[in-house]
This record gives sequence, structure tokens and C-alpha cells, in this order.
Amino acid sequence: MIILGILGFLEGSWISLAAGGGSGVLILLGAWLSSKKPKPAFIGLLVLSILLTGRFLPLYLASAVIYPSGIIAALTIAGIIVAGLTLFSKSKASKA
Repeated sequence: MIILGILGFLEGSWISLAAGGGSGVLILLGAWLSSKKPKPAFIGLLVLSILLTGRFLPLYLASAVIYPSGIIAALTIAGIIVAGLTLFSKSKASKA
């Protein structure tokens, strides 16, 4: 996300830098926290992925333009899958 934000900034978009940089920092923070407090970290990553998917998937579906909306939609859908599976497997393992 940080790289996509920088690429958007190079094309003249300050908002891309702020949004991509902010999202990227939150993803890095979630990855770092996942070793210390996995459940809150993955919940945060799941929420962030859902919000970003809600923003970029409709843009991609309306325009069918791969860059940037298609790339971000694909990455955030992957984030939803990974965070959701991780949360589900951890909660299932803790009940056993």
C-alpha cells in the first residue's frame, strides 16, 4: 500500500500518498502486533481490509481499470481471506 501511495503521489495525488501511506503503516503495525496480541491485530487488519475493499472494489467493477483500483481490491480481498482464516483457525484451536 505504501508503494501504491508513493506511485499515486508521483502522478500528482497527495491523497494517494496519505491514504496509501496511512494504510501501509496500519498494515505494518498489525503485522508487528500479530506476534504479541494476535486476535486484536487480525481483527484490526480484517476491518481495514473490509473498509479498503468497500472503497476500491466498486471502483474496479465500474471501470474495469486494473491500476490502482483493481490491484488494491485484489490485495484487500486477500487480506480479508487471510485475516478471516487466521481468526477462525485461532478461535477454533482455542476451543479444542
